[in-house]
Amino acid sequence: MVKTDSQRSTTMILIQMKKVLGTLRILITGNGQQAVVHQRSKIVTRALLTAPTKKVNSVMLSSTFHDGELKSISVADDKLCMDIYADGKTTRIKLSGLEKLRITDFKEGNIISFLRVLSQDNSPSNRSEVMLLMKYAYTLNDTDLELTPKYSSFLDRKIKEYQDGSLLVMELEPSYGAYAVAIAKELSEEDA
Repeated sequence: MVKTDSQRSTTMILIQMKKVLGTLRILITGNGQQAVVHQRSKIVTRALLTAPTKKVNSVMLSSTFHDGELKSISVADDKLCMDIYADGKTTRIKLSGLEKLRITDFKEGNIISFLRVLSQDNSPSNRSEVMLLMKYAYTLNDTDLELTPKYSSFLDRKIKEYQDGSLLVMELEPSYGAYAVAIAKELSEEDA
């Protein structure tokens, strides 16, 4: 993906802030807005960014965590917490307002191919991709949607919430082990 000048300068500002301030925590909301918060002084900078991850319609994370290891997953109330070890450090990904989580093939060693977060974007290709991920998370198949209007209506509502910016979709694609899709309202990333 080619970054615009605005995206490049915003990314450079964030990198410079990280060098000056030290540890940062990145909060990503469903509408794609990011708040970068310094953990000690609570300085907040907001920027609308698009990530150079595998798909162009993704919210920016600090990394795709390629070849990282999913060390732990925990769920409490409506919060999901994942610890990922990659590039010599552990990063904690937290999703709040968790509506649905589906994980398959969790094993003793879970190697990540990529981790991405899709947030509100009205492009048709993104809608179909988000629909597929939501169908997977909610275990809905095409037959269910055709034969049961309430399932179809439910999925349409969830897609609308996504397009309105109140939901985001996280996908963890493995090289080995766990595949996960989560539907939530907010996501934050911090050093563990």
